[in-house]
Amino acid sequence: MAEGDRRKRASRGKGAPESPATPIVPLRAPHYAGSTRPQDRSSRPLEQPAAQPAAPTAQPKPGAAQPKPGAAQPASASTQPGPAKARRAPSPGLSNPLNSAGWVMLRAQWTTVRTRLRPPTGPDAPIAVLAALVAVAFIWYSFINQGHRASLDYYVPLADAFLHGRLYVIAHPSYLNELVPYGGHYYVVYPPAPAVLLMPLVAVFGNTFDQARASIALGAVDVALAAAVAYRVVGPRRWIWVLFAIMFGFGSTVWYEVMSGNSWHFAHVCATTFLLLAIIDVQHDGPPWRIGLLLGCAVLSRLPTALAVFFFLGYFAWRADGQNRVGRAAETFAALGGRAGTILSSKLDWRQFILDSLSFGFALAIPILVYFMYNEARFGSPLQQGYSLIPGLMQEYQYRHGFLAIESIGRNLYAMLLNVPKQIESFPFVQPRNLGGLSIFLTTPAFLWAFRAHRPSWFMVGAWLSILGIIVPLLLHADPGGAEFGYRYAIDFYPFIFLLMIHGMRGRMNAERWAAMALCFLVNIWGMYAVMTGWLA
Repeated sequence: MAEGDRRKRASRGKGAPESPATPIVPLRAPHYAGSTRPQDRSSRPLEQPAAQPAAPTAQPKPGAAQPKPGAAQPASASTQPGPAKARRAPSPGLSNPLNSAGWVMLRAQWTTVRTRLRPPTGPDAPIAVLAALVAVAFIWYSFINQGHRASLDYYVPLADAFLHGRLYVIAHPSYLNELVPYGGHYYVVYPPAPAVLLMPLVAVFGNTFDQARASIALGAVDVALAAAVAYRVVGPRRWIWVLFAIMFGFGSTVWYEVMSGNSWHFAHVCATTFLLLAIIDVQHDGPPWRIGLLLGCAVLSRLPTALAVFFFLGYFAWRADGQNRVGRAAETFAALGGRAGTILSSKLDWRQFILDSLSFGFALAIPILVYFMYNEARFGSPLQQGYSLIPGLMQEYQYRHGFLAIESIGRNLYAMLLNVPKQIESFPFVQPRNLGGLSIFLTTPAFLWAFRAHRPSWFMVGAWLSILGIIVPLLLHADPGGAEFGYRYAIDFYPFIFLLMIHGMRGRMNAERWAAMALCFLVNIWGMYAVMTGWLA
């Protein structure tokens, strides 16, 4: 055994002498004068093995087999890399400025700031941001309002009447010219939900409470609700959901409705609040009965919103759709991203769809039945809303064809889509009109992107059907809105065209979209200046 080992060593030739133990030479980071902060992980001493001496070339033993020409040569010391060169110590006067203590601290501070400004990644918009939006919107609305009271505050005396167990109001001043005298009492014809919301405030502050204050407060809440809706649609994408919410509150005629505070406009603000809450409940996969109650409250603020039912039926169909959904669209109705399928490829679970729709319908019927009972108690008929009983209303020229008439469609279409400002000779060369409205695509050009959302999904079909359904009674109405900036009736479907606009923009911004957003703000600033200063044609 030992003889065999000796022969093997002899056949390999004389081996190289063993290298001594390799010493470890630490390369320390440069010391910064005046720095007492302990070194972090990136500045710990680096360890690098010292250069090894070259091994002598092994000489083959005489008589050993020689390699053939062209065969692979064994590795030898001559083919090995030479000894590593000693690293030159850095000169104190030529140190890298990026390794200075001040620069390291600056980079650490910037990393902290960038982390704090990073958009949130949770399933819901952060409460702190929503609260900040409410505060900023309330302060801005209040500042622009400058203490102007709502002149037509029908809901304050109605709230006071509800608190005293009455359906009729006691005082009937002449400026509230749409009170209906019936059976020896005076009644407010408008649906009662806004008055119910005012009841706690009137109970605390009395019947002299300014309705415009409540409109401003609720309008500020609507900005935050729009932000919550946009967040669930686009996700945490560079805070763009905040931009969409600001556009909703200040780049559309929502701003004017909030600032006015009159009963017609306050009703729009209340209906918008309930619609946004219903959409948020849909985005969180809420129970159908609660969604129906929220929509019912919107109906008791503005009757045309009842035709928003198609959006929620689209949600129940999406919920019962058995096809595979991929990405965020599988988790949130109306969310961007993923592949949610189309109606044509749907696999509907009809049992689930019918059960959800019935639960939703029964809950929606409760507020509507309450409204019918309210009409019965006031005017003796559940279908008598009281509008035709307003003194002198049906004798006005625009009502010559009736309260709802096909002859009114052309006038309302023109006011909604085509009406333009009055041209004047001095700067800014255009002036808002006091009557007749203004095209919704002039007051909010960003809404044009809604037409790019045309995929036949349950969400888009439901949203477009809701918009078209709400438009039908608006176009049939004899009056296009009275004194206003913009076309105020369109507020009833703004939450849905807002969702479609976000989808049309795909949750992203470019130069064209930034220009449209800027124009939204400029037009509404121009309009609010005209309203607050009385500069109306």
